[in-house]
Amino acid sequence: MISTKPFLITSTLITALILSACGGGSGDTNANNTNSRATSITFNAKSVISNVGINIILKTYQNLNSDAVNLQIALAALVNAGATETELQAAQDAWKLARVSWERGEAHIFGPVDALGIDPALDSWPLDTSVLRDTLNAVNAITVDSIRALDNTVQGFHTMEFLLFGDGVADNDKFATELTSNEITYLQALAQIFVDHTNDLLRAWEVQYDPNNNNTGPYITELTQPGLGKVYISQTAVMEELINGMFGIVDEVGNGKIASPFGSSTQDADGSLEESQYSWNSLTDFYNNIYGVRDLYLGTLNSTATTVSNQGVYDFVAAHNPALAARVLTEINEAMRNIALIDGDNDPNTTDISGNGQVGSSQVAFRNAIVDNAQGGRARIQTALTALSKLQQTINSEVLPLIERSNFSE
Repeated sequence: MISTKPFLITSTLITALILSACGGGSGDTNANNTNSRATSITFNAKSVISNVGINIILKTYQNLNSDAVNLQIALAALVNAGATETELQAAQDAWKLARVSWERGEAHIFGPVDALGIDPALDSWPLDTSVLRDTLNAVNAITVDSIRALDNTVQGFHTMEFLLFGDGVADNDKFATELTSNEITYLQALAQIFVDHTNDLLRAWEVQYDPNNNNTGPYITELTQPGLGKVYISQTAVMEELINGMFGIVDEVGNGKIASPFGSSTQDADGSLEESQYSWNSLTDFYNNIYGVRDLYLGTLNSTATTVSNQGVYDFVAAHNPALAARVLTEINEAMRNIALIDGDNDPNTTDISGNGQVGSSQVAFRNAIVDNAQGGRARIQTALTALSKLQQTINSEVLPLIERSNFSE
């Protein structure tokens, strides 16, 4: 199965389904539904939308573009039949750094990243290793154009990951001497394509979002200055998009990225469904996905667990219910904490696998934790899944319905 993202549903449809499921209208008398009894408030979301759009979303794509260029430079340093361990390590580190910007950005994976097909171009998985090996072994020259003509499943992050780190089964530590001439050529061509995609994404946000319509402006303006004739006609639509972005990635991490390889038992666990399985970077991916949610929520890029809200979604929730706003932050932090603890090192702030990744080592790789009952790997994963489910439910049933109870002053 090829999975770029489990699903993409319009924000309006999601909200309609949620409101329908929880009673929606103000006449709902369900005693457990506190939101249904809440009075409407007036809220001007302009500062929240502007801050989140410019200082988080746009900045994340600027960082991704810079990371892509740095990755290209690191890969260019790999010399055919002469790459050193230092050069390979630098390329691996550059790949991981680019992964941070991308995974945090999945909390707002709407707009050009979706419309321009950049998400599947950069992040399709699982990787089609058989096609990749055939391509590497073919007599045809490997070029940027020849790779562009191939399917997304042999391009992007995970193809580079496989070539840089190895197959990820016994370890994630490929030796420089294992790199073939064709692999290096393929990596360097992929890096150019990667930079091109991040250039296109950044241009859509900063200059012109529709490459087929010269009359369109930058997507950042569409987002931060909603109105008639714009992609977003109102503050309502923008806030709905932002909160649905948070909801969507929490759902994807819990019900897709973690639950799919985890299975219902050790017999059902399937490491081939794990994203970033070759580099053992999965836990860092999951953690950064929720980190991106926290950034949106608090309105601060690279937020911390105790960051004071700076014109983020938190402010909107707090205008309705300060206690709920604080609880959502607690649940975000708990989800991140329990993801970090999956590796078994008892450190809620680290996710990098620096040991051999096997059960019983100082840090256990996710692919090994999913089959570990005896030493608590699966129990730790279940705890993280429970925390993610709780956060998802809160956003679904308590935060999203607040949009219906808001009079946004444009």
